[in-house]
Amino acid sequence: MLTPAVTVILPVHNAGNELSAALIRVARALPSQSELLIIDDGSTDDSLERAVAFSADRTDVRVIAFAENSGVAAARNAALAVARGTYIWFVDWDDEWSDDIVRDMLESAQTEEADAVVTGARWGYSSGALLGRVEALPTTRIIDGARGVDAMLRGELKGYLWTKLFRREALPVDMFPPMRSQSDFCGFAGVVGSLQKIVILPDVRYTHVIREGSITNTKEPDLNNLILCREAIAQAARAVGMTGDRSRDLLRYDYAHWYLASVDTALRLSSEKTARSVLTDALSRMKWAEIARLPLTDARVAMHSTLVKLSGQHYPSIRRRLLDIRARLRNRRVVENSAR
Repeated sequence: MLTPAVTVILPVHNAGNELSAALIRVARALPSQSELLIIDDGSTDDSLERAVAFSADRTDVRVIAFAENSGVAAARNAALAVARGTYIWFVDWDDEWSDDIVRDMLESAQTEEADAVVTGARWGYSSGALLGRVEALPTTRIIDGARGVDAMLRGELKGYLWTKLFRREALPVDMFPPMRSQSDFCGFAGVVGSLQKIVILPDVRYTHVIREGSITNTKEPDLNNLILCREAIAQAARAVGMTGDRSRDLLRYDYAHWYLASVDTALRLSSEKTARSVLTDALSRMKWAEIARLPLTDARVAMHSTLVKLSGQHYPSIRRRLLDIRARLRNRRVVENSAR
């Protein structure tokens, strides 16, 4: 049996009527000599039946069924354990992508003998409205693992898997820790430093669709996952060597993606009691001496951190006022543009 060039891994949980159309779109993106692994993660609707029906007359599609919902990390790990492809692409069924996304990334991977290829992506709403880019991406076309760690620290690369094609041999079987959210970030952080060659394709080929009820918009999210992400990226930085620049970038990461992210996420999605506790913890961790160093790497994060530290327990009310002002300004621009 020929080794597939690519294994596409598609976790599914209660996808409903939209799954059939999504499977057709995935199939259009499959290159020749590839395979699709559909992992039904304990769906309680007819998702498993739809997946099995789709695979019935196709030798390039396999279905793995979980008896109960185990989470996307477990689903991806199970697929990795049986994937036969030389390269791996993880995709979310409810997103959108170009028909050529896998072929373009595969061609670059094979031409450059790369361990990973990263393509551009953008945010979008289910209404069809499009937002900005998901990742800024490094400006250098080819980077190594150490530069990949630096890019993660600076936010140029993130943990989203659907923008990335990986060489199967570069990934451990149990790549993803058992987290309900952000296991992708921790999994990527755990391997990025060991990648010998990463190719950057800046053109947008993927749209991540923001839907109501997604994990990132779940009420009372597990904010401890932000700490686990911080530990994962710090370990990656230590593994490739903690230089002065990486130390500064890690400090920026602590403020942007740990302290500030936990506070703003809690204020947006958690109860008032939880948000107050998270804010108190963040204020205790934020130090004026560190904030004074932040402008060297990110003036915007420095300003945000200064606002939170100065405001203290008054930050929630100040934040509400600022968001209200921003909304009014945005609405005014919409009215002015429509009047032209």
